[in-house]
Amino acid sequence: MRLCIVGSSHVAMLMLAEREAPTPGLELTFFAAPAGWIGDVEASGSILRAGSEGLRGRLDMIGAPHEVDLDSFDGAVFVGETISAFSAVSLVRQHAVSGWPSAAPLIDKAGGPADTVLKRPLMSRAAYMAALVATARDNLTGRLVAGLRRASDRPVVLVPQPFPAERILKSKDNPVFQRVRRAGDGAALAESLDAARALAFADIPRLAQVPQPPETIIRQFFTRDDYARGAMRLSMDQAQPRDDVLHTGAAYGRLVMAQVTQAMQDLSGTR
Repeated sequence: MRLCIVGSSHVAMLMLAEREAPTPGLELTFFAAPAGWIGDVEASGSILRAGSEGLRGRLDMIGAPHEVDLDSFDGAVFVGETISAFSAVSLVRQHAVSGWPSAAPLIDKAGGPADTVLKRPLMSRAAYMAALVATARDNLTGRLVAGLRRASDRPVVLVPQPFPAERILKSKDNPVFQRVRRAGDGAALAESLDAARALAFADIPRLAQVPQPPETIIRQFFTRDDYARGAMRLSMDQAQPRDDVLHTGAAYGRLVMAQVTQAMQDLSGTR
């Protein structure tokens, strides 16, 4: 099976996993670059090409082609560049979502005097979901997948960005994650992400999404620290910084690669 893997730096987990233990019968072509550069990709039908010298340089670093025709592969895998836990928490920095545990005391307070000012305004779950769905469709992966499907019926598998490593809770840079955890909103946030991704791509045929492997999740919306160790840059010649909370290593990549292979077989009707 020939697959093209498209995405940002999270593709490195699959590169690392396949370098350590190649999947039998699988031939992979990577078209990946850090998030700041993969956005320079230009799409025309089923063809993706590097639209800037910077992106071409990043592709050269991993030995990737400057142009790929996704219709020439057995399937395409898009990694990251869609809604993530960071997308989800950004919407609740200044708001509380009706129906989530953190909203209950605010709703009680809202029933008080007319001049009551809530610490955080309430947002309906419908509005929250609509914002997530719209973001997923407008993000790079959403646009590329929609464009590809208009030109090709090749199977597509989507791999979401992992939840941040649990050690983010020790950092002062993202206090909203601490607040969501303390309020008991983690499960609702994770469920909303899954539901929004499903809705965003529900109308695209021959597409599957693989969830984050459940054994890698802790506290509903964090990645276990042991799966976030050993993460590498796309160049495969340098590790991610020790305080990195975004990326995952080979153990995570192997689990996801097994999911991707199974999903492609299911979409193709093969075993």
